[in-house]
Amino acid sequence: MFKRGVKIRQGVLVSPYGVSCGICTYTSYLLEASNHQIRILSESPDGKYNNHSDVIGVIDPKNVSYEALKNAVANVNGSPVFWFQHEFGINPTPEFLKTIKYLQLLGAKVYVTPHSIHFESNTVSGMKKDQEEFLEQILPFVDKVVVLSDGVYKAGVRKFPQYEDKFSEIRHGVHDYSHLPPKQEIRQELFDFLEDHIIDPKIKRKLDLMQRHLKNNSALCIGSSGMINRAKTSYLAGLRASVEKRIQIPVYALYMGGLHPNAVKSKDEGAYKTLHMLKEAAEHDPRFIFIDMYVPERLFPYVLGTPDVVCAYEEGNTQSGRTCHLLGIPNTLALVGDFEGNGETLRMIGIPLARGREDLDTITKRLLLMDPQKRGEIERNRKEYLRKFSWHRQALKHVGLINVPDSQDTDISSSQRFKRPLETIVLGERRIVVG
Repeated sequence: MFKRGVKIRQGVLVSPYGVSCGICTYTSYLLEASNHQIRILSESPDGKYNNHSDVIGVIDPKNVSYEALKNAVANVNGSPVFWFQHEFGINPTPEFLKTIKYLQLLGAKVYVTPHSIHFESNTVSGMKKDQEEFLEQILPFVDKVVVLSDGVYKAGVRKFPQYEDKFSEIRHGVHDYSHLPPKQEIRQELFDFLEDHIIDPKIKRKLDLMQRHLKNNSALCIGSSGMINRAKTSYLAGLRASVEKRIQIPVYALYMGGLHPNAVKSKDEGAYKTLHMLKEAAEHDPRFIFIDMYVPERLFPYVLGTPDVVCAYEEGNTQSGRTCHLLGIPNTLALVGDFEGNGETLRMIGIPLARGREDLDTITKRLLLMDPQKRGEIERNRKEYLRKFSWHRQALKHVGLINVPDSQDTDISSSQRFKRPLETIVLGERRIVVG
């Protein structure tokens, strides 16, 4: 709890903004959930929202100037905390080090959330060697390293015990879709949308058949969505056929999504190969439906709420925004790998996890045929997870951590567990209990 008269610090999220990027959407969710109590320093010189009132400035993360940072600091009222949403492909380490040192010279505090650190690699800590080297370089100069999972927190503290007080954890926020109707109505909403937007008569016929079978409960459905890159969902068609053979019940598979703009720009052969595989599978499999289209965000809960099991298995990913959409959708099960932040999160809810691709059909079968009692237990756990880690609560924790008085800076510890709990924080004139 903050004493009366303590000045609220201004938090500034430093992130790509107004572009097609997972970290950009993560930042926008925090901004909205904080009721715009946080500002933005955009790392997207071509971002479409750079003139937005929340944006205090724009920098090029690969070529940062002192003057640009000085102007950004001047646009903040009071004592600023610049909170970087870090990703190695966006923030080259030499330029990043220069940036945080400039901000220190300008009197700002610096927090960093590294979005792509592993904790199950073949090192003593669990982080990859280049990730250990990155933290070793920045830890002397930053005020906080705020991670997204227990695994990364433990790996960081294990490798750098001398900096334990600088590590904190605030888990990825979860979207709240509690307002959604029952699954059959969710499906109807999606099919109505597709009826109005799909032109291809072959896809229309397949969708009509799928809709009839799902409506009379004579078939099951697996599926997914998202921008296509080389890592995503190339296994979905084969999984559909394998699971159907094992359970002797018709199984449909639905995938909605198009190529990621970065894959198009770089002419990524792996992404184009995945796209070709999806199209080929849809051409030859009457129960596999691929819809090559951009999925607007308002459709996410309907696209992800339609399958009985959403296939969100991806190798190598530390986190997944898609998983955090899934966790907000009532009565939806997910196929996820038993590794990194995704596995850690779904394990907390009690969903069976795949240890590798060889497990996919077995775990999918378990999920599709799960008994009602186990489903009920998972649903209760999902609701509790949502209650603890909704975007609203996670945004309040960000504002709370930004405003921890200097004398209490060492009192933040792992997994939302505060040695001195921040049960009440102040937003403007409002006092909000978050504990």
